Amino acid sequence: MSQRRSTRIFIVASTLLVFYFILRIFQPFLLTIGLAAVAAAIFFPLHKRVVRLLKGSRNWSALISCLLVIFLVVTPVALLGLLLWGEATAFYERIDTFFQKEGHRKVEEFSENPLLSPLIDWLGEFVDLEQLNLLESVRSGIQSLSVVFLRKSPGIFTGIFRFVADGFILVFTLFFLFRDGNRLVAEALAWTPLNESQSTLLVKTFREMAEAIVIGNLLTAAAQGAAAGVVYWLVGIPNPVVWGTLTAVIAVIPMVGTGVVWGPLAGYLFATGFIWQGIVLLLMGIFFVSLIDNVLRPLLIEGRTQIHPLLILFAILGGLAYLGLAGMFMGPILMALGFAFLELCRNEFRDGLPAAEEEDSAAP
Repeated sequence: MSQRRSTRIFIVASTLLVFYFILRIFQPFLLTIGLAAVAAAIFFPLHKRVVRLLKGSRNWSALISCLLVIFLVVTPVALLGLLLWGEATAFYERIDTFFQKEGHRKVEEFSENPLLSPLIDWLGEFVDLEQLNLLESVRSGIQSLSVVFLRKSPGIFTGIFRFVADGFILVFTLFFLFRDGNRLVAEALAWTPLNESQSTLLVKTFREMAEAIVIGNLLTAAAQGAAAGVVYWLVGIPNPVVWGTLTAVIAVIPMVGTGVVWGPLAGYLFATGFIWQGIVLLLMGIFFVSLIDNVLRPLLIEGRTQIHPLLILFAILGGLAYLGLAGMFMGPILMALGFAFLELCRNEFRDGLPAAEEEDSAAP
């Protein structure tokens, strides 16, 4: 073995070993860095306007852009969190009061409801409803959830602290991505053997998919959740903020639909005797809340991604299972990058195939 070959093997092995440990060191922050990159890709047009207003001051432009991102993202989320906390507390107290004071009377009213009595009679053929104490079972389940929450409260506070720490790291990373983003991307691509068109394809795919998934899905889901919350409030559904937020969360998942939330709520209104309110909720859910998805999502995502909705669904669910809440966004983006690399492979091998055939045909 020559001295030069031994040197190359040593350098490559040492480089791989060092970068393995570097990857392990950076592993706790990789997801946060990825989210910062997504935020930078989405808000970079805003940052360019700030740079023009400040006449090219890189540090001040990056700082102001980060503050604007915090204001645009954190403030609505914080306000929604406060509303959710208040309504969730009231929701729990209402359920507890219902089971302690009004539960048995409401069950009797449900059983006498003309819409439910055929269903109850049918269930009575298979289940002894007199021996089934549903109220006590549900109440004990809620109490068990309360005990679990108290036991898990130290872990919850630890999670909140980690969330705040990750948020600080994300903003810190976002600052440098705004300030030096173009140079960092150029330097990273310079270390790859990709040509300019291939590098442009990867950067374009990442940016377009980030905008399509985050802006398209989030804005559509937020619009559907807000519209549904208003409808819930109009028809008298208790805690409309809680149900509106749940509707928005469900709306993010493709091929599921917000009907899994407003449909049972309409059934609840019918069962409790509020027939007209139930009809209004059904009509508004079908012709207003659901139509927002059909109108707004194509306007925001049209032409940005050609990935089949079923694959996006699997990417979102798999991302949630593997990366947590952030996987809802990172899963589809990683899938889009995977398809971009497959496109690069197909073009590379397809371009090389004719040349190989010509060489074979020219051989004696």
